[in-house]
Amino acid sequence: MDITISKLPTYVNQFLPTIYAEKPSLFRCGTASGAMCIDFAYPGHYDVYKLEHDLYVQLIGPDVKTDQNGITPEETAKMFSEYHVGILDLQALVDQGLQSGNYQALLDEIEAENRQGVIQFLSVADEALLINDANGQSLHPGLHYGHCLVRLGFSDDAGYGLYFDPANPLACTDPTNHTYVPVKIAWESLAKARVNFCYAIMPPGVAAPLADFRFTSGAWPKPKAVFDAAKAESTVAAMAQAAQALAQAAATLMSDLSALKEEV
Repeated sequence: MDITISKLPTYVNQFLPTIYAEKPSLFRCGTASGAMCIDFAYPGHYDVYKLEHDLYVQLIGPDVKTDQNGITPEETAKMFSEYHVGILDLQALVDQGLQSGNYQALLDEIEAENRQGVIQFLSVADEALLINDANGQSLHPGLHYGHCLVRLGFSDDAGYGLYFDPANPLACTDPTNHTYVPVKIAWESLAKARVNFCYAIMPPGVAAPLADFRFTSGAWPKPKAVFDAAKAESTVAAMAQAAQALAQAAATLMSDLSALKEEV
C-alpha cells in the first residue's frame, strides 16, 4: 500500500523556461526541489517558478544556461531557514550510510517521518543510478552528477519510494490525465546513487523538533494531553464511595471498641 501525504506540493520542472528565466540554468534541481518543499510547508503561498528562480539567484548564481553551480547542504539549510520552513537535518544518519554502505537507519527514519506526514529533500551523488521502478530504466542516463529530489512517501509492501524528480517531468506525469504524480524509485537505487544529504520537511504549521529527535522513537508534535471529563467524574465517584465505606468501617470499629470497654 502506498503511504503518502494527503496533498502533494506543486511540481516544478527545473528546465522549464519562464518569464523569470527564459534560458535557465540546467543545474536548478536544488532550488526546484526547495521550491516544492516550501510549497508543501506553505501551500499555494508562492508562485513556485518565481520562487525557484529567486532562490537560485539569491543562493547560487545567475539563473542562466551557462551557470553550472548546484546547491550545497549549507545553502539548502539557509534556504529553508529564510523561508521559515521547519526542518530536521538527517546528516548523522546519512553519514552512517556513506561510511558503511548501509542506509537502513536512514530509511527507517524517513519511513517513520512519511507515516507522520513529513516529506524529505534528498541529494544523491550520482543521478544516473536513479532507476524508474516502473520500467527499470535510468531516470537520467549517462548523467553522473549530483542531483536533488523530493520524497513524498513510499510503498510499505513493494519496496519503492514516491518522489518528485524536477529533472524528469515525463516520469512524473500521469499519461491518462496529464497530472503530476510521484515517480517510483526503489530504495536500493537511492542507496547505490549514494544519498549525501537529507532534510526532513515539516508539514504546514509544524515547528521543527530538536536536532536529536527521531520519528522512529515517537510522534511529533508530541500529542497534547486530553482531559477526559467522564473518566475524571468516574474516578471522583469511586473515591467518594471508598471514603464513605472507610467512614462506615471507622464508625463500626469505634462502636466495637466502645462495647469492648463496657465489658471490661
